[in-house]
Amino acid sequence: MGAGAMYLLKGHVLNKTTGADFANKSSYRDYLSSSNNGLLLDGDSLRLSEQESFQNVCVMARVGAGKTSRYIIPNVLDKARKKCSMVINDPKGEVFNGTSAYLKQCGYKVIVIDPENLSRSSYFNPLEEAKSDIELEQVAEILVRAGIPSGGGKDDFWLQGAIRFASLFIKCLKNAGAENPN
Repeated sequence: MGAGAMYLLKGHVLNKTTGADFANKSSYRDYLSSSNNGLLLDGDSLRLSEQESFQNVCVMARVGAGKTSRYIIPNVLDKARKKCSMVINDPKGEVFNGTSAYLKQCGYKVIVIDPENLSRSSYFNPLEEAKSDIELEQVAEILVRAGIPSGGGKDDFWLQGAIRFASLFIKCLKNAGAENPN
């Protein structure tokens, strides 16, 4: 058995406290209070400070434990009362169903992007906005460069070829437009 395994078995590492630990009740007061203005943690009054709210948040629980109904929806409604701008990733549509009517009453413009239900989805087509071939070429360049990993794309020959190739197909799509939308 290796020296590392013996070290673990003897408890040298396992008994040592390192990294993060669980909060004790006295440390709750440092972070959680009903007088804080940050995110709701219990769906009612227990809040983080605004600074702590936007550090990092991870909500994990078993299916049906109330992540959406007890944490996400109450925070969306709370932030709506404070007139915050929001972008919400909602793959199941639960948050939309639970909050959209209230958000609209509060004056929010609720926009849904749903690639699986295009009749319900809002969309933006950059090809509709482009008025000239130069603008279409700029769209092609943006798309090609967005697909290059950082630090990559040092070979200009292949990069320019990809831009010309994408530009050709984008121009074909644009010019087919209304006459042949499919």
